[in-house]
Amino acid sequence: MTVRIFGAPSRYVQGAGALAELAPRLAEFGRRPFIVADAAAGEALRQEIERRLKDSTDRVVFGLAGPRCTAAEIERFADSARMLEADLVAGLGGAAALGLAKGVALARGLPLLAVPTAPCCHAAVSRLVEIEAESEAPAELRHLPQPPALVLVDTSILAAAPARLFIAGIGDALARKFELEQGAASGALNLLGGRPTLIAIEAAEAAYRALREHAIAALALRTRREGGEALERVVEAMLLLAGIAHESGGPSVAHALARGFAALPACRTALHGELVAFALLAQFVFEERPTALLADLVGFYRLLGLPARLAEIGIVADAPAAAEAAARRGNEAWLVPVDARRLARAILDADALASG
Repeated sequence: MTVRIFGAPSRYVQGAGALAELAPRLAEFGRRPFIVADAAAGEALRQEIERRLKDSTDRVVFGLAGPRCTAAEIERFADSARMLEADLVAGLGGAAALGLAKGVALARGLPLLAVPTAPCCHAAVSRLVEIEAESEAPAELRHLPQPPALVLVDTSILAAAPARLFIAGIGDALARKFELEQGAASGALNLLGGRPTLIAIEAAEAAYRALREHAIAALALRTRREGGEALERVVEAMLLLAGIAHESGGPSVAHALARGFAALPACRTALHGELVAFALLAQFVFEERPTALLADLVGFYRLLGLPARLAEIGIVADAPAAAEAAARRGNEAWLVPVDARRLARAILDADALASG
């Protein structure tokens, strides 16, 4: 008998200006924070964070993260945290900074706080540490005992992110409902090694519903640099609800295919969420879902600016060969084997249907 397993952050704080909550929240965990920040977030927010934390900490140390989360970088930051006698770790930025912070927290056994600044990054609510290959070191997946103790999301920061990042985050989150459905139907376990609970299923449903109902309005608010309920609902759907659905529900063909596409040179400039968005259309065809559902989602993509054609993710030549390569790599990335040739055919058929 396979058990049901659910995981989520201990605490999630979201809102415009939520960065003001950092000092009192951080004080619950320690007084010597080591903050792993990417270049953009560190430059923009460092002085404000130091000012806010001045009275509640003994010292604040920033470590500047590069664009990749590697084992060597984790070791370097972990050594710094040890020498500085840090008693907690915070990740500030996108996927790489959050991944490095999680790696340091795991290596040093410290509490972890996540402050995401990229709207397409559900890594903030996950216990997984995805480590990239480098030189002789292979890619690997590490696991924190628990997700971050605190996730703090300032929606005014996310709203200021480039529009393409925001839209890609929507594309990533849209797939969760359908991936959870397919994974459950295929007998796949979630990333915690169990079956999805009802709360994970409801999170995936709620994320999709919020995105369909509020994404267009949220993009308009973002463009005008305004806050509002639509923006709050979409950010929560992208980070918290989609993150829970990913880890406690499980990925499926769409995310596996996105990894397959990401390995192709032609797709090197496409964002992860853009690849997931197109891969979801291929998943629909592969599952033989109604063409009306695919057409409806393609129409929504057009309103948002998400890719619905192979050419829109960079594949403009020899589409059959690219589809075969992506399907093969995607099959390797998902734990439940599928017919790679049939999956390649689904990619090409989705491309054709989206052009109709």
